[in-house]
Amino acid sequence: MSQRFEIRKQRLGFLYGLISGIAFSITAWGIDAIVLASSHVSYPWIKFLPGLIITSLIGGLVGWASVKISNGLVTIILWIVFAMIMVWLTIWVPFNSTPYLLKGIATGFNRLDRLSDGSQCQSISHCCHHCDCFTCCMERIKNGLDV
Repeated sequence: MSQRFEIRKQRLGFLYGLISGIAFSITAWGIDAIVLASSHVSYPWIKFLPGLIITSLIGGLVGWASVKISNGLVTIILWIVFAMIMVWLTIWVPFNSTPYLLKGIATGFNRLDRLSDGSQCQSISHCCHHCDCFTCCMERIKNGLDV
């Protein structure tokens, strides 16, 4: 086959993988971001954007490699590995990357160790948005109160 056709196939493979990563990201974190944004939560996109970037790039790479290698068995293995990475990212993004991003973006997140009355406040890396302690700390920071 011609070189031009092979390059076009590789680009389409990359596009296919990119679209699969975007679709996964929208279903995994995009819907949550929309619900959080409609609830007027600060930083509703904090899981969606990193997840979107990571999954679309990995998906594009897998799609490109699938076309480049052109071996059915290797292609199946690549897509299975891609699926396993997506499952791992579903847990990793909210629990590991989000706290680091929040600490870098939002001021006051480094002060989430103790409340002003001296009681212990859970660390942000051990809190979820459903935790009363986390909600209390966020409200205090938002209102300019000392945590």
